[in-house]
Formats: sequence, structure tokens, C-alpha cells
Amino acid sequence: MSEHADLHAFLLRLRPENLLDVDLSDACTFLLDEIGVALGLHSACAYHLQVGDGSERLGHWQQNASQPDRVSHRAIAPFLPWWKAVAQHKHPLHFPAQRHLCPAALIDALSSPEPHALLLLPVSCHGKVVLAFFFIKSAYHAEWQPEEELLIRYALDTLARSLEYIQVQKERQEAVQNLKNAMEQASAALQAKDDFLAKVSHEIRTPMSAIMGYSDLLASPTPAKDAGVTSGTAPPPTEIAAAIRRNAEHLLALVNDVLDISKIASGHMRLAEERCNLFEVIEDVATTLRFHAQEKLLAFQVGIHPNVPQSIRTDPVRLRQILLNLATNAIKFTPQGRVDLQVYLERQTSQLRFDVIDTGIGIPKERMADLFTPFTQLHADTHRTQGTGLGLSISGQLACLLGGSIKATSKPGEGSTFSLIIPCTVDATPIPGLAERPATRPRMALPEGALRGRKVLLVDDGPDNQRIITFYLHRVGAEVVGVSNGEEAVRETLRAQRESAPYDLILMDMMMPIMDGYAATRRLRASQVTTPIVALTAYAMLDDRNKALEAGCDEYISKPIDPRHFFDLLLSLLPPVAPSPTPQAEVDEAVGADLASFHACLPQLQQHLRICMRDRDISGLVQTCNNLRQQATHLKHHAIAHSAAASEDHLESGGLNPAAQQSLQDLLAHLDAVTSAIPIN
Repeated sequence: MSEHADLHAFLLRLRPENLLDVDLSDACTFLLDEIGVALGLHSACAYHLQVGDGSERLGHWQQNASQPDRVSHRAIAPFLPWWKAVAQHKHPLHFPAQRHLCPAALIDALSSPEPHALLLLPVSCHGKVVLAFFFIKSAYHAEWQPEEELLIRYALDTLARSLEYIQVQKERQEAVQNLKNAMEQASAALQAKDDFLAKVSHEIRTPMSAIMGYSDLLASPTPAKDAGVTSGTAPPPTEIAAAIRRNAEHLLALVNDVLDISKIASGHMRLAEERCNLFEVIEDVATTLRFHAQEKLLAFQVGIHPNVPQSIRTDPVRLRQILLNLATNAIKFTPQGRVDLQVYLERQTSQLRFDVIDTGIGIPKERMADLFTPFTQLHADTHRTQGTGLGLSISGQLACLLGGSIKATSKPGEGSTFSLIIPCTVDATPIPGLAERPATRPRMALPEGALRGRKVLLVDDGPDNQRIITFYLHRVGAEVVGVSNGEEAVRETLRAQRESAPYDLILMDMMMPIMDGYAATRRLRASQVTTPIVALTAYAMLDDRNKALEAGCDEYISKPIDPRHFFDLLLSLLPPVAPSPTPQAEVDEAVGADLASFHACLPQLQQHLRICMRDRDISGLVQTCNNLRQQATHLKHHAIAHSAAASEDHLESGGLNPAAQQSLQDLLAHLDAVTSAIPIN
């Protein structure tokens, strides 16, 4: 060590705390400077040994900074891969003492123009060599002294301890931060769960309150004013039933949305790509939307560009769901003006584009980022609307599953445009009967008498479900026997088989006490019972359907039951029985009874029609006209049947437009004429 160096002061300057608050490069430069000055070295440098062949110089010191640094650069730079290999052994290298280990070119570099001594020392952190320090001094004849190497080792050990301490502190800070992040995520998840339950609870309680209130009103023998109706007169039963159904449909939509969110989040949402008629999908959507638009006096129009193919491959159910969600939202937040659905084929990208354009209230720019966040209602503070805030979130994720996306543009006060963009896979295979297929599917009436003579075993532990399903089946002429668990179902089915009077169909609830539907179905199939079995369940996941089919069921339907879907399914399993000839006297007697019943109901039907017209209840008008058409056709009231059919057609094609209003007035006139001609007893 230089005679002018103060060893004590030097050691004090090398305390670890002096290295903790600086970065690695500054720490290395500090050490090189302290050691170089203290030992009177020629030069020194430090390298960070990176993964592979790379190395980074962290610091350099030279005694005479004004002189060219020929030795260190010339000696070090060309031999970095060799230095790195030597350093990995964690042993020091002394030159000239270990010159036999050095490459000839390095020996030449250190020996010319004057001899130099080299000391290579590696630095390890947690057992891994990360740094290499090179110390060069002049005077070839002066070997490295033990105290010099000891001093350098002390300095580098101090650096190594500092690095390990810094690493431990860094890992501790990362662990603390990770724990903090995990706690925040857990807290956010709990808050999200609470918010989810609160919002779902609210969305359930609101329509449930209406259902319970209207049910009480329907069952109450007291005047409506006692139930809080200020008019003093109870609404007609048809209005009460419509309100109950409307709120029940909202509850069902909520359940379906929650199931969709759950399936998407768990990765269980499966798409069913198939060939479909795109025009039919669009028309189905448009038919539903026209009713909603007419109820708000909004114009609604669908435009399909000529280059859009008619037959494509996609999941039509999910495509329909997305379009309905986007357009229903548009109608909901458009108080006046119009909502349009425009369909294009983008030639450059071969993608289908569905633009839902409205003239509604628009969306503020700062809220656009929240569009697809679950349970977010952007206008909840200014507009009270029914809904969970799940529709757009589900639609966005379904669009991704279809290989596409949803984009949105909006201007507050002027309107919004939501664009669904999906890949267009054209299916050139002709769809059978496509040319003859009508633009809209006809509304199917309940097929009265279609299952007359058929025996159905209904297995359900819920008395209310048994009662309503039995009612549906009796309306189509089926004979129904009900049991309340799987064990009774097996016993009753085998009894009927033994007596050569087997059932034509078994409707099997899957979740029941004593023996569930799965076990009962397996038992029946093991007993060689081939009767068609339809699974009835409140579960609506795809796995539940597969589980029922694997147990031996022929088909599956989820509760609550849609009567039209229900009868479509039954008729696919049980072809209608040809009616047997009925004596004319019985026919006349039956028609006479039906005619008397129809005449008795006419005043109520007329009142209901006028209320629906006043309230612009399109769906109520269509349903009433449909029922009138069927009954009038059966009773040979041809004028009423014709007028009801015309009204239904106008309502379905253009809503409550002037033509529909005129047709409804004609229908009311025919009903008034029949009512006035009924003799008063």
C-alpha cells in the first residue's frame, strides 16, 4: 500500500453502508477509484458477466487519465470470453506468477511496451459469479504482495456482502409488494363478489316484487284500491298475466346472463359452428326489435349490402344473442329518433360487419373504457333502466370467441354506433328449401289435440311444476300420470310395461329425493325400457345436458319451459295421432259449446284489444290477434278470422303503423257486430 495512504481512513470509506444507496456501476467505480489510489495501480476495471458471451463494463479507473489507456483496453477487451471462463472457477489469477495459464497474445499485451502485473478476482453473489475485477500495476518485477491482495479481497468482499444484502432487500420488498398486491386483489375480489351479489339481488328483487304483487292482486277478492291501485278498479287478468310474464322473462334473462358470464369465466363456453342462413338470423333479430322500437315510437330499419352472403358458417345462436344485446341497448337509450342495423361484407378483410346505429343519448368519452365491464351501467345516474349491465360484457367476450370483436363510437347527445366484426366463412352448399323458405317463420299455435290418445308419465317432485306441465299436456289431448320421484317412476313404468299398456313418453325431472332422474333413467334403460325420456331440469349448463344424455335420456329441456319449444320437442319424439272420426252430433254439440264460450269472452277480448292499442303493447296485440284468428277459424267466424290474420300480419311486419291500426279498427268493428247480435238471456 502507498506510504501516503491512510489505511484506517481507507477501510472506513469501504464500509457497506457507503455502497447501499448507489447503483452497481457507481459502486464499482467507487471501489476501483479507492483501490487504485490506495495501491498506486496503473489501471483497473470491472465487468458484469451476463448470460451467454455478453459482458458489460461497469467501471474503469486509470492512474493518469490524460495518458492513452493502451494496456487495459488492449489487454482486456479481446479476451473477455477467456476472462469469463476463468472467472467462473471462482479462483484468482496472478500474472506473471500464473503466466502459463494465459494465452500468448495476452502475455504479449501485458509485456509490451513495458511489463505489467495483472490480478483477476471474481465476485460472487449467492454462490454465482456475477462480476470480474481486473487490477493492473506497472513494474513487472514487482509481484502482487499478499497484503495487497488481502486489501483488494476485503474491498470486494464488502461489495459482495452489499450486493447480497441489496438482493435480499429487493426480494423482501418484492415479496412484501406481492403480498400487498395479493391482499388488494383478494379485497377487490371480495368487493366484486359483494357488488355482484348486491346487484343480482336487486335485479332479482325488483321483478320478484312485481310478480308477487300482481299475484296477490290476482288472488285477492278485495277491490284493487285496497292493494294500492288508485283508480279503484283492478286491471284485467290479461294485463296482470302479461305483467307477471314480463317480469318473469326478465328474471330468466338475468339467470341466463349470469350463467353465460360463469361459463365464459371458467372457459366452459363452447360454440357450435354450423351452416346457417344469415338472412334468417337477421330477420329473427329484426322481428324482435321491431316490437321494442314500436313501443317507444322509434323508427327501425335493417339494411343488408348486396355483397353479403346468405349462407355462412358460424354459431347462429351466439350471433343472434350479440345482435339482440347491442340493438336492445340502442333502443333502451334512444328516447326518440331511430335505430338501424346495417350489414356489410368488408372485401379487404373478408369480415362481416354489423353496425347498430342509434340517435340516442350517446356515451361520454371518459366512460367508453367501461363499456364492456360486467355490471356497469353507464347511465345509471341519469337514466333508470332495467338490466344487469352484463349484456355488453357478454357480447364482447362472445365476439372474441367467434374470432371477432366489437368496436364502439359515440358522441353525447347525437348517438352511438356499435360494430360487431366477425370472420366471414362462406358456405356455398345450397340450403335445402332456401328459396321457398319465408322471410319470417310463422308463429306456431299450440297444437290442440295433437297428442290425443298418447300416455305421458310426468316425473317431478314440484307440485306447481307438475300442475303447469300437466295443463300444457292436457291442452294437446295427452293423458298424464304424475309421480314425484325416480323410484316411483321406475315402478310405474315397469307396471305399465307388464300390463301391455306402456307409456308413450316419460318427462323426467333430474333432481329429486329418494332417487334422482339420472339413476331412474339408467335403471329403466337397464330394464330394456325403450320409451323416449326427456330430461327436465332447472340446470342449464352444457355439461348437464351431456350428463342427462349419457344417463340414457333422448332429449333435454331446461326450466322454465317455453311451451312452443316444449311442443316442438314432443312432436319430434311423438308423431301426432290421426284423429278418429267423430259423430256429427258430437261435433255440433262441441262447436255449440265452444261458440257460447267464445261469445261470453268477446267483451273482455275487445276491452283487452283497446287497452293494448292505447298502451301500444305490440306483443299483446299480436298474441290476442293470433288467438282470435284460431278461435274464429274453428268457429267459422270468417270475417273475424280474416281481419285478425290481417292485423297480425301488419303488426309483425311494421308494428303499430297506420295500416295495422286500420286493420285493428276493422277487427273491433267485426267483434262489435257479433257482440250486438248475441241474444240477451
